[in-house]
Amino acid sequence: MQILVLFLLFVFDQLHAQSIDSGIWIDFSATRKIKSASVSLDGELYTKDNSQKIDRNSIGLEGNYPVTSFLEVNAGYLLMNYTIKDYHEIRNRFFTAFEIEWHLSEFVFNHRERIQLTRKPLPGAAMINDLYWRNRFRVDYKKPAWRVNPSATIELFYSFGERGTKTIDELRYSLAAVYNLTQHQEIRVYGLWSDTVVRNLYVFGIEYEISI
Repeated sequence: MQILVLFLLFVFDQLHAQSIDSGIWIDFSATRKIKSASVSLDGELYTKDNSQKIDRNSIGLEGNYPVTSFLEVNAGYLLMNYTIKDYHEIRNRFFTAFEIEWHLSEFVFNHRERIQLTRKPLPGAAMINDLYWRNRFRVDYKKPAWRVNPSATIELFYSFGERGTKTIDELRYSLAAVYNLTQHQEIRVYGLWSDTVVRNLYVFGIEYEISI
């Protein structure tokens, strides 16, 4: 009983310490296949403060290469424009990752390991580096006769480097419905909960992908 009381007090303290926010995330990706590899142009628009303000808009490039039938590696760059109070902050993000995918009946399991480095400015001319390890696990259920398929994702963010917290400082959970518009177009509509040290963020998201 005492342990239960302590646990409930801990949960209450965490919720009290965190702010609550909501937003809308819109992602766009246009992919072009080049032999066995592919290159994509990516765009993002995220809102914050209960979708009253723009959080960031971004544009970037990403390259993907299948090493085997179940293993893919990729790398990319993202130019991000963040809204920080009354000014805009330009950040540069570089990332690399590998993904493992395997099929079991009509389930598709995907595991991604990603390292990302984000360079952002300090007052003056100095820059700081944010280094993160991101670990994502996703399960899709793909029934050939269905046009809409369910999906579930969990992702953790581990912060390290000189300025890092050296700990997991964000967890994301999401449920999605994936709709195949055509053979070359897909739209993913999802709800996401982001749990960080400082806030709980609830997101309604849309991802649109097209192969050209």
